[in-house]
Amino acid sequence: MKLEQLFILILFIGFMGCSVQKYNSEDYSQYKVYTNLKKALKNKADVKVLVLASDGLKDFPMEITELINLKVLNLSNNEITHIPKEISDLKQLERLELMKNKLNGLPIEITDLKNLKRINIAHNGINNEDVQLIKEALPDCFIITEIVL
Repeated sequence: MKLEQLFILILFIGFMGCSVQKYNSEDYSQYKVYTNLKKALKNKADVKVLVLASDGLKDFPMEITELINLKVLNLSNNEITHIPKEISDLKQLERLELMKNKLNGLPIEITDLKNLKRINIAHNGINNEDVQLIKEALPDCFIITEIVL
């Protein structure tokens, strides 16, 4: 199975297990999927999809904020404890996957991501105040706070 097909399958399975809420799934299959940050940084302007899921990351790689055309960022299944305020530099970001990290909160600057259509923060320690803040600032953003299996 190709990496792109696996990515689409993972997205589909994640979507099917989400709490009930309407979300129009975007098709990102036309974009190259980068799974290596060093390679992505060599092609900064071209990177639309970056998947660093299950990479053993403990910190948010600040270099990601240089990928100004990024549409999809998947950092799920890591040990990240903090998302920096510089996430707001990713103005084109439409989808943010942060499931299964060690996050206790999100920076208020995440509400500056006006193109954000989906954020998955399930299986973290994110408080309801942060979720409510996102809902109010980004009413069209689909927020996944739990996965029902």
